[in-house]
Amino acid sequence: MRVHRRRWRLVIAFMVICTCLLAAYAVSWASYLPKYSVQTVTISGNDAVPTKLLYDYVESLIYTGGHPFLSKSNIFLYNPSAIEREIVGYFPRISQATVSRASLLATSVTVTVDEREPYALWCADAAQSNCYQMDETGFIFAQVPSAQVPSYTATSSSAVNAFFSSSQSRGYVFEGGVGSSTSTSTSTEAQDAQNPQKNPIGHTFVSAHMPGILTLLKMLGQAGFAPLGARVDSEQDFSVPITQGFYVKASYGEDPERIVSNLQLVLSSDALAGHINQLEYVDLRFGDRVYYKLQGADEVTTSSSSS
Repeated sequence: MRVHRRRWRLVIAFMVICTCLLAAYAVSWASYLPKYSVQTVTISGNDAVPTKLLYDYVESLIYTGGHPFLSKSNIFLYNPSAIEREIVGYFPRISQATVSRASLLATSVTVTVDEREPYALWCADAAQSNCYQMDETGFIFAQVPSAQVPSYTATSSSAVNAFFSSSQSRGYVFEGGVGSSTSTSTSTEAQDAQNPQKNPIGHTFVSAHMPGILTLLKMLGQAGFAPLGARVDSEQDFSVPITQGFYVKASYGEDPERIVSNLQLVLSSDALAGHINQLEYVDLRFGDRVYYKLQGADEVTTSSSSS
């Protein structure tokens, strides 16, 4: 009787194992059925990013090759959220991606993307030999061919704005402010990819201070000046070139309204009457104590409250 019971237990265990294996095989087989697999991919919302490039990349995420236990292209098992993150991470020009299907059993996947709008240029140096497009948040996403970069001087703001005539951009040009390389890799290509000065795409121009800079530029424009952008001078300071031929020095965190008010007071002073066209810079980094310099002259200290 003991031997008989042992045999039955072995038979039952064998049958349970076989049943589990068959069930697992059936699940794996069912996951590869065409009616439960992604059959088509549709791309929409793109303009600058080629549809073919986007299509091929999404396909590579869905159809990974090989034959895993469960099909990664199964409509119930594929991961739309992961695909959305991968698209945004791979294409700097794309700010958002949405992956969806029309219904529960639909085998067609629609990928809708939002591309970043060029708001300004970011240039690696004052010569503007290496410039990139950036959006309103300061995110740098695409290089501009050197032949298409407009001349950027204190008298050529119209050329810069013309470059962005097809968008809502103000045509500003920014310089510096994307950090330095922290790469420890011995690969030159890897270091270049992580060095903002060599490859700034994917980096953000002074992200923590961008809203304040844009507010200052806007208020300068409303006050009758024509700011051309901003240049980062240090971790605390930046400069704003003005179309009138001079530039303004300012510090992060300062009240933009106060900066503009001090600038107006200094420029309306008797000392600068008739000399605005000779002005090199106005330094507004020290509250009511203002420094300015005329071309070929020494720096002068004054107080905006007494101007």
